[in-house]
Amino acid sequence: MSGAPTRRALLVAGDIAAFVAFGLVGLASHDDALTQTTFARAILPFPVAWLLIAPFFGAFSARAAEGRYPVAN
Repeated sequence: MSGAPTRRALLVAGDIAAFVAFGLVGLASHDDALTQTTFARAILPFPVAWLLIAPFFGAFSARAAEGRYPVAN
């Protein structure tokens, strides 16, 4: 399975992109300027926390990278 590391990297990149987009929308909705300080204070904690806990939930496992999680019946 040579594609698993690439798929896993895409999962990580997609998660980070989603958290950054969420944070940017939040900053915009509160009329906050995007600075290094606001990025570090308001956006950065979300992807960092997720990257620390996601492995415990199997979010980046081979099964997740293959998309083999069943949909609810």
